[in-house]
Amino acid sequence: RRGGLDHAAGYLVGLGFNVPEPVKAAAWIFQANPNRYDIVSAVQANRKDVWATNQHRTSIVAGDKVYFYHSGKNAGIYAVGRVVSLPFDRGDSSEFGQWAVNVEYEQLLQPYISREDIRDDVILNVEKRGEVKLFERYQGTNWPLSDAASKRLDILVSSRNSLPVSESMALQVYKSLIKDSYSPNYWWVNQNQTF
Repeated sequence: RRGGLDHAAGYLVGLGFNVPEPVKAAAWIFQANPNRYDIVSAVQANRKDVWATNQHRTSIVAGDKVYFYHSGKNAGIYAVGRVVSLPFDRGDSSEFGQWAVNVEYEQLLQPYISREDIRDDVILNVEKRGEVKLFERYQGTNWPLSDAASKRLDILVSSRNSLPVSESMALQVYKSLIKDSYSPNYWWVNQNQTF
């Protein structure tokens, strides 16, 4: 177990609950279906978001790294971020599922890491869960990455020309403020004179 989960798990075991051993992952793929969610627009609009944790919710903890994967025709990893909360029950109010975590986007990748880049990579191409290659036909909202795959993705991310989300958002806000509300003020200054 990682982080504060040891203490929480020990407390629950002391109350008689059966607490499963979590998967030892520190990096995750969170997948978005472009027909249901536009990851690029979400990253550009907000630094923080809520993501479904329909799988592995007992293993996801605050601080875990997340690679946001956009499935479909232009599939690939479009953004990088972090989990900033433990999974929580959001009730029946979401079409994406009952359980979720809060995430914070850190980078929007330009260009994104395409499915072809992943297929051509000797480390990422072999990443599997059982007999299914994760970046091929894996069904699920989130899944853990091996240490090797996470390190390889870090290298690929560092080769992209991407701004941290906070800087790109600040730049957008700054430009909109100048464009939409700039009105110059003129001042008359005459030193040593009283009017």
